Amino acid sequence: MLDDAIKSVLNQTFDDYELIVIDDGSTDETTELISVYPKAKWIHQENSGVSIARNTGVSHAIGEYVCYLDSDDLWDQDYLSSIDRCIKTAKDPEFVFCDFVKHELAVSETPSDFGNSFFFPFVYELGQPLNSDCVEFSTDKALELILRGYAFYPTVCTIKREVHQNYRWDPNVFKSEDFNLFLKLFTRYSVCYLDKKLAVVRIHNNNKGADFLTKDRVHLATIRAVRALYQDNIPKTLFDEILSEKTFALARAYARRSMFLVAVPLFLRSLTIENIRRWARRLLNLS
Repeated sequence: MLDDAIKSVLNQTFDDYELIVIDDGSTDETTELISVYPKAKWIHQENSGVSIARNTGVSHAIGEYVCYLDSDDLWDQDYLSSIDRCIKTAKDPEFVFCDFVKHELAVSETPSDFGNSFFFPFVYELGQPLNSDCVEFSTDKALELILRGYAFYPTVCTIKREVHQNYRWDPNVFKSEDFNLFLKLFTRYSVCYLDKKLAVVRIHNNNKGADFLTKDRVHLATIRAVRALYQDNIPKTLFDEILSEKTFALARAYARRSMFLVAVPLFLRSLTIENIRRWARRLLNLS
């Protein structure tokens, strides 16, 4: 898969870029593979995890923007040129992301026909169009986008390199490290969306995420932490509503599994976050 990912970069119609490949302690033929591509800057490190690997890449980058590409994934040949145009249209935003399609390798021989934003249409409601395919978000709307569950993958995200002087990938976060970083970035930096399907995110057994209960608990902990640490930069009411909704939904999921010792404290926690009237309405809709 790494070979395909590298080729998708080298086939770009945009040529003003550097290609940095971080070998995070691989034990396969990665070294031999990289040697075939002289344009790639290969950096080997002891296995340290995805966050440290990405931080290593940032430390060696010299470009104004950093584009991430996981070794499983692919870019369209116009990925970089399209991102560059969006950056110019939006006057140098700090964060740019685009639409993409998923490819479940165990299910189909071809990627899905539907882009990510097809499943999260509120991306169009929250953003302000700059042209036919470039959309910008206010801080509040960008935070609402990620808090309401829009799926972000590093492969389709571009971050201004100077942003990483203040925020790096947190090596102490072992699950949903992208949600952790992006939520913090959205509290203070400009965000733009490019409405083009420019990447393929390939899903297979080795890169599937944690079960949704674990993922939801991690997201809740992150939201609570950002709510506490960035009080002056965030819409507190939005955070409280999302915390209540997600805590209640998690409690309901545990209750449906008859895990009541876990569910009841979560139900009570959702009650303390939001007003009783809204919580009661949600309880009446419990099924």
